[in-house]
Amino acid sequence: MKNMPIKVTVFMIALVFCTGVALAQYAVCPPAKIGGPVEKSLSAAFCNYESYTVDKKAVHLDKAKKLLEGVLKKEPDNAIALNNLAAIMVAEGKLDKADTLLGKALESLKAKPCLVRLNRVCAVNNICVAVEPVEMGEGNQDLEPMVKFNKEMVKEMMARLKSPKAH
Repeated sequence: MKNMPIKVTVFMIALVFCTGVALAQYAVCPPAKIGGPVEKSLSAAFCNYESYTVDKKAVHLDKAKKLLEGVLKKEPDNAIALNNLAAIMVAEGKLDKADTLLGKALESLKAKPCLVRLNRVCAVNNICVAVEPVEMGEGNQDLEPMVKFNKEMVKEMMARLKSPKAH
């Protein structure tokens, strides 16, 4: 019985900490307020990607990847999902797959240009991700130049891996 107040205190501290972490995550990445399931999945995937850039926990990449793959099942030509999934492939070291996804994104953008809100920093190996479509609120940047930049970055990474290292 004497240890009960200590256990309760520890539990309360843990509860407050977990609540604070959850609220901080919500403040950084609030769920999409408008849009359908695709837009909400894109928003949630971005939040998981951002969390990965902070703590490098693979669980965030896995969640983002599943969300983006779900979007691509519904909309195979969704340029935002293709670009952002390519960023995850880069983080996983799958450069060939990233290059293919970025190529598909560029083809899609030729048929259907897209304005987006971009993230602040191109955090994983200089690959940039799009936050959300402009219809979701903010954003007025054309996605195509960013996808082209990403494709160039991936090509450079692939070339560095193929070239013999200088001793």
